[in-house]
Amino acid sequence: MRTREEMLDIVCMALGGRAAEQVIFGKVTNGASNDLQKVTGIVYNLIRSYGMGDTEDGIGQLSYPVSEGGE
Repeated sequence: MRTREEMLDIVCMALGGRAAEQVIFGKVTNGASNDLQKVTGIVYNLIRSYGMGDTEDGIGQLSYPVSEGGE
């Protein structure tokens, strides 16, 4: 059980690691691609499944769970 803010903090930490690779090493490894997959999943679920989108994004407190067919 996490708040919207906690979930966005997790997103920032994951993207911070990716940015650090770019800044320090001048390139991004394939490990960072996993960070992008995780972040994408968190944000999709934040908005689509948990109804935690900003009211500014036009969605608000609605949930669009994934059907069993994956659509």
